[in-house]
Amino acid sequence: MEIKAKIKNIYQNLIDDCTEVVIQTDDPKKLKELLGKELRVKLTKWSEKRSLDANAYLWVLVTELAKVLKTSKEEMYEVLLQRYPVFDDPAIVMTVKADVDMDKICGHWFFYKEKGAFKSYIRIKGSSEYDTKEMAHFLDMVIEDAKAEGIETLTPQQLLELKSKWKQEDKKDE
Repeated sequence: MEIKAKIKNIYQNLIDDCTEVVIQTDDPKKLKELLGKELRVKLTKWSEKRSLDANAYLWVLVTELAKVLKTSKEEMYEVLLQRYPVFDDPAIVMTVKADVDMDKICGHWFFYKEKGAFKSYIRIKGSSEYDTKEMAHFLDMVIEDAKAEGIETLTPQQLLELKSKWKQEDKKDE
């Protein structure tokens, strides 16, 4: 379960020497069923995953690159993820026998190293997992590839407007 919340207060309970954290959310229904249960909690700063406009534009460019380079848009997307990888933090590494076909393993994997009969791969994020900063960088790189292939892209002004929209969305969430 993932919810958007803010830490409202932190208390040090002197009676049983534990820390209590109060969170504030607009979506408490999901939390009520967990009340009193032991949880595994990971707190990270909230950021919007990505703009749907950015994703739509990315796929326009991926499709155009695929046409020019005579491949499928899915294969082009994988090439671009490999060319401009964003790694999980912390990194997820998988070591397998060298003859394992990593295309059959779910996820996006970046070749890391080979040692004897084994190869190691690091999981890279797909663009649907990117935050706005990661998406903006990935989109910039894909735009450069598209320009290099003679594909028309948004003007610098249009890109600035798109990115300023993302920054405004991020500031609303702080």
